[in-house]
Amino acid sequence: MEYLIQFRVDAPDVYYDQPINFELDEIILTLFLFDLSLISTGKKLHLVISAESKEEAYNNAWNKLGDFNNRLMFLTGQQIIISHLEFIIENQAGHKERNIFFRDIEIPGKQEIFIGRINDYKEFFKEEIDACDRTAIGHYNEALRSESPREQFRALYIALEALVGSENAEAICDECGDKLICPKCKKTKRYPRVTAKRIDDFIKNTYDDDIVGNKLAGSELTRLRASLSHAQNIKMPKGFSNLIDVIDSLDFLIAPHIAKKYRIYSIGTSITKYGSFESVDYFKYRTTHVQERFALDIPPLNELKTRTPGTRWIIN
Repeated sequence: MEYLIQFRVDAPDVYYDQPINFELDEIILTLFLFDLSLISTGKKLHLVISAESKEEAYNNAWNKLGDFNNRLMFLTGQQIIISHLEFIIENQAGHKERNIFFRDIEIPGKQEIFIGRINDYKEFFKEEIDACDRTAIGHYNEALRSESPREQFRALYIALEALVGSENAEAICDECGDKLICPKCKKTKRYPRVTAKRIDDFIKNTYDDDIVGNKLAGSELTRLRASLSHAQNIKMPKGFSNLIDVIDSLDFLIAPHIAKKYRIYSIGTSITKYGSFESVDYFKYRTTHVQERFALDIPPLNELKTRTPGTRWIIN
């Protein structure tokens, strides 16, 4: 099956109104550095990719996007961030009714829920916050500000380290596994680090249930962080198919832990508003471009949300 995947792009405004095409390992990419109003307004990136399923298409796309985005920014010297998945559509040439898959796409408008949170918890601004919690909140906010999943993960991992705390661990040789000895005093070298066991203990003690906790393992998180920081093959932790899902789980771990400590009972865990296939909305719409592989005459999303009479969305 052939799929078209749309990602949102955050980039400086440029006076260029033509799509830019790339080809990368049999994936066709089209970059729109101008306003392309499909589901939402703004700059976009389209990928056309062949795969057995939409999940495989999405994961294969993510595996290529990090390197592509790094090269794009290096080449241009500009902050061009390929951020969130917006939708996936299938090649359904010849069909009037088309499938579309998306998650949590926001309709532009007032977002007032966080105002109530501010009014309800003004005492939080007077709290004496522990140094480790202050560090964790700072790095958590770095993840909030970032649009890059890799940077979001790194920031959340550092926030997790701050919450877990460190202990003096023995330095071990990467080649033979022996302890490293100081040549001068002949003592074993030690350095502060957060061990995988301490992360596991923190996860176990933090989650009230083990549904998400069982999916996160300290050893695999530390290995993932190392692979993202160095030139290594990236291997997702067991139970996770992509980095977005790992970020969601870390978000769900870190933010409620801090909130509970400071008696905040309503918190927005929102590092990734889009992107995961843990929960995907599936809808159908009628196209007027029946012969096209990918019908991009997608009706406005607010017509679906408000069930507008006469809309081309197929509403059951």
